[in-house]
Amino acid sequence: MPALIRPRLRRTMTFSAAIRRKIQQFGPYKSLAVLLVPLLVVEPVKMAGLAFVGLGHWVGGVCMIVGAYAAGLLVVDRLFRVVKSKLYTMPWCAAVAQLIQMKLAQWRWKRLVQPSPVDPVVVPQIEVLEAKLSP
Repeated sequence: MPALIRPRLRRTMTFSAAIRRKIQQFGPYKSLAVLLVPLLVVEPVKMAGLAFVGLGHWVGGVCMIVGAYAAGLLVVDRLFRVVKSKLYTMPWCAAVAQLIQMKLAQWRWKRLVQPSPVDPVVVPQIEVLEAKLSP
């Protein structure tokens, strides 16, 4: 009688999955170092782009600066998602993250609840314009 369940074949991991798994095994301080490496690479590229702009190569310099910002942001975001749980095991890092999240929540609450202040100089000008436009 044939077997009803065939054994599953395991696929090999992709390169990015293997790297992610390796980084997840790092300790908290090593994870922090891995997170800071892209900054050390991207900052000189931004300065080189600024130098290109200074030499008169506007398009190339601006492309270098925008590309460096985009690459740095994407890489740091991806790495932060991978190492966030390790970083939060350090008490000072968890406290800083909690403080930032609390300040963001307060800022959002203020924007939602409190009405935006009206400039006292603009209101009379608007009333004068409305008076002119009304029949």
